[in-house]
Amino acid sequence: MKYLNFFFLFVSFVNAQNVQEPTDNIYVKQIWPQQQMFLNNGSKSRNYLEVNLPANTIEWYFSFSTSEDEASKKSLDLFTKVSMVAATAFATGGTGIAAATSIANKIEVPPGSAAIDVYILDGSNVNKFLNKSDKWYNGSDNYSSLASFPQRKQGKFPVVNYTSGTYYIGLCNTATLNSVNVSIEVVAIARKKSLDEL
Repeated sequence: MKYLNFFFLFVSFVNAQNVQEPTDNIYVKQIWPQQQMFLNNGSKSRNYLEVNLPANTIEWYFSFSTSEDEASKKSLDLFTKVSMVAATAFATGGTGIAAATSIANKIEVPPGSAAIDVYILDGSNVNKFLNKSDKWYNGSDNYSSLASFPQRKQGKFPVVNYTSGTYYIGLCNTATLNSVNVSIEVVAIARKKSLDEL
């Protein structure tokens, strides 16, 4: 794992604290280096990435880009991009909406070429999603997502209202003819010490 000191907007930003704090209390952790996930148009049209958040996570980010070429690999470099702007964003804007917006606005994602549906799921719904037990496959056990981003070819998403525990990024290829190769990376911004410990 990499560490470094120092969608745009996700729906329903919730952060009660907009606290100025020393930037040396904040670090960026790479939860997942860039992964390649292949979604076909049949039995393996869905997959997920498990996101285990570090203690005192302030917010986390993921970016992705798609291609119909299985061998294609888009360079996301999300860890480096977030690390470069995080310290400045927190120093000038505090935490929460202002910082997340500032960071997200500075992240560039290579354009994708194949649309997929993206979900944020909790542990009680990820298997329902993966097993296709929902209405789209004539099932009766629908899954519930915490957030959904339909038909995106690429994206960058800060998450500020689910910051403790484990979540899952669900990826779904809805195309009936084409497979999709997804490049995806996940990072978190966290505190070394909680605000109560400062």
